[in-house]
Amino acid sequence: MDSQHRLSNIETNWTELGFVHQNNDRSSCVEELRRAFLLRYAGSVYNYLLKCVRDAHAADDLAQEFAIRFLRGQYINAAPDRGRFRDYLKKSLTNLANDFFRRKSSEQKMLGKVARDQQTTADQPEADFDEIWRQELLGQTWNSLRDYSSASNNAYYEILRLRAELPDESMAVLSTKLTVQIDGKVPTEDWVRQTLLRARKKYGELLRCEVARTLSNADSRQIDEELAALGLLIYCSN
Repeated sequence: MDSQHRLSNIETNWTELGFVHQNNDRSSCVEELRRAFLLRYAGSVYNYLLKCVRDAHAADDLAQEFAIRFLRGQYINAAPDRGRFRDYLKKSLTNLANDFFRRKSSEQKMLGKVARDQQTTADQPEADFDEIWRQELLGQTWNSLRDYSSASNNAYYEILRLRAELPDESMAVLSTKLTVQIDGKVPTEDWVRQTLLRARKKYGELLRCEVARTLSNADSRQIDEELAALGLLIYCSN
């Protein structure tokens, strides 16, 4: 299964997370909230497990195991007062991978096939997880900007994506490559420059919102600290 299929644009937040884990109601509403939260971070779940176990089939099985446990409400420790969701997720997935290796080692011992160099615990590439998480947040922010741009009928998404693809091109070149038109005409360089500034500002605002969803009782200071820890603060500067 392509990891891209595990991604979702469904918006969730810590309030929903606390609700789905602290509520024993089996109603369709609670079930749907759990699914929504799971789908939002499915890509990061799979990619980190793959880093830990270095086996695509095993990673897929573990991702499904995580999904089952999550949907059953077994991960009740992911409460809002626990702090950063990425720390919870990293720990939960690492423990899941370690359980996998313990089962595998036990099975191999029973068969008398234990090798000296056999992996018995999960690799724990924290930097790898943070990079996966970083890309997750950036990707979700791009999706949010695309939706905002479409709903607002502006070209924020198109022009910022074009700049990301052509970081060294001049405003004159960007204006000729834009597929949108302003009043039926090719956008001017000045329009491109001003719209690009607005698009960057909006992207930064949306990124802060994405980060806030993963923090408990997030205030501006906590959001800034998380952005800095992930090397994302530069995207939020004016």
